[in-house]
Amino acid sequence: MSSRFGLVSIAVFTLCCARAAAADELSDLKAQMKVLADKIEAMEQKQKQQEQQQPAPQATAAPPTQVTNPVTGASVLPAWSSGPFSVQIYGTLLPLVTYIQGGHNTTSPPSDGASQVPASAYVNQKTPSHWAMNLGSSNIGFRGVYGFNPTTRAILQIESGTQLDSGPGPNTIASRNSWVGLQSDTYGFIFVGTNFTPYFYACCTIGILKGNSFSEPTLISNPGFNVPPVTQQPGRSGTIADATFNRRQGRSINYWTPVFGGLSARLEYSLDTGKASVSPATPGAPLYSPTILSAALFYDNGPVGLKAGFEQHRDYFGMAFLGGAPGATITNPSSRDNGYVVTGTYRFAPRFQVAAQWERLSYKSDDTIGPNVNKYSRDAFLLFGAYGFGSSSTVALRYNKALDGDCSKVNGADCTTNGLGAQAWSAIYMYNIAQNVDVWATLYQVINKRSATYTQTDRNALPGERQSGAGIGLQFVF
Repeated sequence: MSSRFGLVSIAVFTLCCARAAAADELSDLKAQMKVLADKIEAMEQKQKQQEQQQPAPQATAAPPTQVTNPVTGASVLPAWSSGPFSVQIYGTLLPLVTYIQGGHNTTSPPSDGASQVPASAYVNQKTPSHWAMNLGSSNIGFRGVYGFNPTTRAILQIESGTQLDSGPGPNTIASRNSWVGLQSDTYGFIFVGTNFTPYFYACCTIGILKGNSFSEPTLISNPGFNVPPVTQQPGRSGTIADATFNRRQGRSINYWTPVFGGLSARLEYSLDTGKASVSPATPGAPLYSPTILSAALFYDNGPVGLKAGFEQHRDYFGMAFLGGAPGATITNPSSRDNGYVVTGTYRFAPRFQVAAQWERLSYKSDDTIGPNVNKYSRDAFLLFGAYGFGSSSTVALRYNKALDGDCSKVNGADCTTNGLGAQAWSAIYMYNIAQNVDVWATLYQVINKRSATYTQTDRNALPGERQSGAGIGLQFVF
């Protein structure tokens, strides 16, 4: 009995000791866990303090959801984007199949003809009637935008002509409006490369087509004498294209202001890369320095649109192709050709508008040879109206008139411009097939006075010729 009691006592004592030991271990574990928790909390506090001291990382500029054409202001979705960079493929195709008829030209020199037109220009022949495909200013290109932030971006554009008639001509890559620049919503847009001059946007954007076409003949921006209605040159070319004021000008620096209450301005300067001596073999011979300065003001607010443009061609010698003497010579070392234009537009409704325009072109060379013509200027006017009816139809009428102008000779002798004026008109019916796709039918005519040679077709005009045409075209803008 006593031995059994002893065993039980030993067992109870052992159990009590074990429980006491377990309690001590649990207490130590709790203490260690508390120390660890305190260390973790201290580390978290330290990390928060470090994060507060570090500057917040700058957010990457998001790619623009729209690419805006800085030329037209149109917004379109980019073709693809990666990070802050977006690229848009765009283009305009406007082929016109047209029948052109000439005739009614002056076949012999008039007794009181213009001083600037030689007797040999009057010929007893007729321009043959023919079919033609006119592609106007059809083009394709891509435009890239890199957004630095929501208000500032770098923009590039590479544009080429598209010859759907398989005649590639000069339409290599970047052969049209191609440039690179920086645009700020606050400070404006500056870019360098090749682009239409500001004068173009003031004078030559009236119409319902998205580019130049036989369908909308204009006497604005060129003085006749078979000067082309539009040209693209990196500088002075020494050809008849030097006399036109509808230009895509290369080697140019451009600045466009932001729009302030509907008012904006554009400025372009074309570099004098072609600067040279008029006679390299003659010591001390004068230099000629061909440059172009072009500027325009724009006001567009509600139904009213106003444009005014000025452009000066220094040492382009346009007078040499208007009956004057060759330029860049010892006896004709410099020249100044100026263009002035004012355009007013009134929109009665989104699809009903009228426009009126006045332009003066003046050409002057510093010729020193007595009988040569050294000055010529002329005024021209344009009236335009377009009216949309139904859901898809638009009609447009255009009328141009260029006056004979005035001229002078170096020695002060009599100079006459009799018969150098012209008229032109066109009528267009356009039907919208789908968004950005239109088909149109047109009638058009250029009516030269007896000595004038204004042309809008694929052939040079004979003095006094009438160029008439009819055609059907398709316009696709993307």
